[in-house]
Amino acid sequence: MYEKTDSNGFLNSKYCDNVELFLDFAFSKEEVVDTWVNMHGETTRNIKCPCYKCQNISYRDRATVQKHLFKDGFMLRYEIWSEHGEKSSHDFGQSSTTMEIDDDDGCKRMVLDNLCSCDYTSSTLEGRVPNPEAKRFYDMLEAADEPLWEGEKATSFSKLQAATNFLTWKSLFNGSMAHPSDGMAWKHFDSENPDFAKEIRNVRLGLCTDGFNPNNSNSIPYSLWPVFLTIYNLPPWMSMKDSFVEVSLIIPGGKSPGQNIDMFLRPLIDELKELYGEGIEVYDAYRKENFIMRVILLWTVSDFPAYAMLSGWSTHGRLACPYCMGDTNAFWLHAGGKTSWFDCHRRFLPMSHPFRTDIDGFRRSTSSLVGPPPELTGWEILEQFSNIPVVYEGVTHPKHKDPKFGKTHNWVKKSIFWELEYWPMLLIRHNLDVMHIETNVFENPFQMVMDTSKTKDNVKARKDVEQFCNRPSLHVSSGNNNKILKPKAAYTLTKKEHTP
Repeated sequence: MYEKTDSNGFLNSKYCDNVELFLDFAFSKEEVVDTWVNMHGETTRNIKCPCYKCQNISYRDRATVQKHLFKDGFMLRYEIWSEHGEKSSHDFGQSSTTMEIDDDDGCKRMVLDNLCSCDYTSSTLEGRVPNPEAKRFYDMLEAADEPLWEGEKATSFSKLQAATNFLTWKSLFNGSMAHPSDGMAWKHFDSENPDFAKEIRNVRLGLCTDGFNPNNSNSIPYSLWPVFLTIYNLPPWMSMKDSFVEVSLIIPGGKSPGQNIDMFLRPLIDELKELYGEGIEVYDAYRKENFIMRVILLWTVSDFPAYAMLSGWSTHGRLACPYCMGDTNAFWLHAGGKTSWFDCHRRFLPMSHPFRTDIDGFRRSTSSLVGPPPELTGWEILEQFSNIPVVYEGVTHPKHKDPKFGKTHNWVKKSIFWELEYWPMLLIRHNLDVMHIETNVFENPFQMVMDTSKTKDNVKARKDVEQFCNRPSLHVSSGNNNKILKPKAAYTLTKKEHTP
């Protein structure tokens, strides 16, 4: 059933037949099939993919599951199809979908097998101090029994089990360096522009900009904005080298250009329009010939504030998310005094996911039964600019805004990038730089768990939790002298727990 290849290394025909039998069986069980309707109104039926990489976590359609099983094979120890409707007289629980080691003595046996050539018995070492090699052996044996965490948060998962899992995750979920040419955006543009795609020497660029203080001093406020162009035709290890990154222009300070950045981008946009339309004759030193080279700008890369400047979509207020746009569930935190996007992400889960009907774990008495926001095409977005101003040709950004601003849209201008005739064809026009996102994703939970002075879990946050969530254990109360008491949360560590 699970032997994917024959003795010659080719795909086993019997294995292919067994994969089809599995798919027929799984898709015949309606209780494990998740039905999804996409933005085009097409209905797809999905099941958990039991391949070696997906591990029964991700839902895929039949063709994708078949492809994964042919390529990667079934996950280990998945002999009872418990996640696909097969019943068993034994309770296998979730053992087939977890990375934990089910055999409690597995780590012990691993240590003993590794050191089997040495006879370390209690009788031979009784009354004597073990030598360094024997001491390492007993330390590892002790680690096989020592729980990862003790006390109220105790778990049967040992330290040695955790360490071995860390050593295997790259094998189970192996990733490789990817190039933009492998992505959907690159391939989508090629399908829309076959004439451009057939000349492999045509150049594809990415634009990146951010402000910095060249004085290296916070006492002298000054913001300088260089605009970089990256050549994606090069391999990843070359495209980010200094010698291959082009500084197309430098926007002087002393403050951020804001929405008026389009005025500075005008010369660059004019050149990009010419390079895509007419192209430019260049010499190929390898082939020793001249050819007409054309250039496109695939996308921009920036942090969130610069995203607003380049795209024209304001990243402030309730409609700040440029992906949800007007179809958002964001709400105002009365105590915190800011907009929150809490519980806006359940709509992206599969329709059968248990989180969707959980009315206590997220916002109080709230379920999520709608799909994700529709993905608008570039042409659909272009239609939204009928009453939106442009900012270039020496005209500064107007201070007045459209009456619908903040209610149905967050457009403050029509970006100059829309002058590029291919801009509506692009699948991705603006990308977020993950550097600041990664920092926030790490620091905010870290400060909260460590319960430092920088924690976001403050009194105002607890008051908002009391208003919107069903978490009575986190509610603040009044003590002596009307002092506000904030109960310690289960997810925070004490000072004693800060150190191992």
